[in-house]
Amino acid sequence: MFIQTQDTPNPATLKFIPGVPVMAQGTADFADSDSANTSPLARRLFQVDGVTAVFLGADFVAVTKAEGLDWFALKPGILAGIMEHYASGMPVIEKDAELADPHAEDGDSDTVQQIKQLLDSRVRPAVAMDGGDRPKRPGPVKPKNAIAAAIQTIRRLVSQLEIDDITT
Repeated sequence: MFIQTQDTPNPATLKFIPGVPVMAQGTADFADSDSANTSPLARRLFQVDGVTAVFLGADFVAVTKAEGLDWFALKPGILAGIMEHYASGMPVIEKDAELADPHAEDGDSDTVQQIKQLLDSRVRPAVAMDGGDRPKRPGPVKPKNAIAAAIQTIRRLVSQLEIDDITT
């Protein structure tokens, strides 16, 4: 298996492109090893010291490293983890696993849910192509995270809308 790597605008995040499909549908974002219980691939990657986040796209795996570590030291372990995962025949996401939508709210109307789905299926992968979503930490938004911050703002505003008169 030949895995390509691609830099992102975020120097702490690197894309790994294995040349085979990663996610058949949607995306999956794992902010830490505790959240990776539904993904054997993400669990394997979190075993590499220094991996702080894993994002799974249609045809790539974006890995975020801890500050102060060098990709030169981390890449061999990550590449090995991806190759071992695909060689094992295990699924990327466990069968019957439900990926929780961290933005879902019980009171969302059907239209709001559709808008959120579009954001997740179209906009979020485009942001991931540039290094992934805004880090999950408080503080000011840096320019490289401006698009992700905008998406979060749109999500928040859409959640607050009461949409009654929208026609398709």
